[in-house]
Amino acid sequence: MNDQMNAPISSMPSGSGPTPFYQVWINALTKPNEQTFAAMANSGDAKATTAYLWVFAGSLVQIFFSALVQSAMMRNLLQQVGSNGNGGQFGGGGIGARLIGAICGAPVGAVIVTLFFLQSLLLTQLSPGCLSYSAQFPSLVCVSALFWE
Repeated sequence: MNDQMNAPISSMPSGSGPTPFYQVWINALTKPNEQTFAAMANSGDAKATTAYLWVFAGSLVQIFFSALVQSAMMRNLLQQVGSNGNGGQFGGGGIGARLIGAICGAPVGAVIVTLFFLQSLLLTQLSPGCLSYSAQFPSLVCVSALFWE
């Protein structure tokens, strides 16, 4: 493999405080090699709680906006077809009802996505554990959270 591609990454800031999430994400996407992910996993900022927070926040934003768009599209589709099935009352609340639905539904959906993320990583961690391979779970969680959303 090319030695230049696997050279240690020095652009990961260290020292004064935690690295901003967008900088970690940009490094993961623009420099996808073993040293980048090893540096991320071995940094002092690689905590499972940080990863869960990233997955929750990303899911919250994604579910909120997709709920708004999809409810509007569904309402338009049902109006075009002409069969509301509810006597014209399906989705009849306008933007207020869609906002309330998205505001109430997005946190529930984000919690479910975060739990599925945890479950998939636990299964990933347990599989090699049966073969006597040991890795640190918080490091696995933190690096995996970069690509979950």
